[in-house]
Amino acid sequence: MLEKYLARRGVTLVLDPNAIGGSFSTLENGTAILRLPVNPPAEIVWHELGHFILWRRFGTEAYRRLPRVYGNNVPEQFVFDLLQCPDRWDRLTPEYRLRMVDYIENFWGGMGR
Repeated sequence: MLEKYLARRGVTLVLDPNAIGGSFSTLENGTAILRLPVNPPAEIVWHELGHFILWRRFGTEAYRRLPRVYGNNVPEQFVFDLLQCPDRWDRLTPEYRLRMVDYIENFWGGMGR
């Protein structure tokens, strides 16, 4: 079901048996690839769908120009903010919440929760 939904919107879903996490990549032709492990945890799907939402809002060119530097990674901060809404945040496992905070605060140097 997700594969068909994404395909209608120009996104190829790839289930990679070697993947540990997910990724969302845009292509020059205006399409994108959402890569997930086989049988991914819901948190990883939600995270990558957050990138999909931002890409849909901005379009490929603008999405690709968004800052992705230490202290200002707009796509990752957007996904974090999206997931930290109370109705979503409480559905995440405590381990994933901690990992997200660490990812934003330490890896990307963002403000975090």
